[in-house]
Amino acid sequence: LLAIRPPPTAVVVATDLMAVGILFAAHEAGTAVPHDMSVTGFDDLHIARESTPALTTVRNHPRDMGSTAVQRLIARLDGDESPAQHVRLGVSLVIRDSTRLEPVHEFVA
Repeated sequence: LLAIRPPPTAVVVATDLMAVGILFAAHEAGTAVPHDMSVTGFDDLHIARESTPALTTVRNHPRDMGSTAVQRLIARLDGDESPAQHVRLGVSLVIRDSTRLEPVHEFVA
């Protein structure tokens, strides 16, 4: 990613561990996070809070996932034969130091 010209101004990755790897690579390449590139992960692992800079991340809610899974399992065991369901669970954006926020500009065509 850092070899792309022009380089990306933001990177969003699937896990916090991958995002921390990007923070290390950016530091080694002399890319300033968040000034040159914002980085966002997913999971809100402990390492996200401890990284330098602290990692912006999307926090999922494992308790909600577990509770929903158990409810569905119990329903199945009780004879619920309804088709598989798509369940959408909430997440939270945790903004930390690895992202630079700028005003949103609206363009009217």
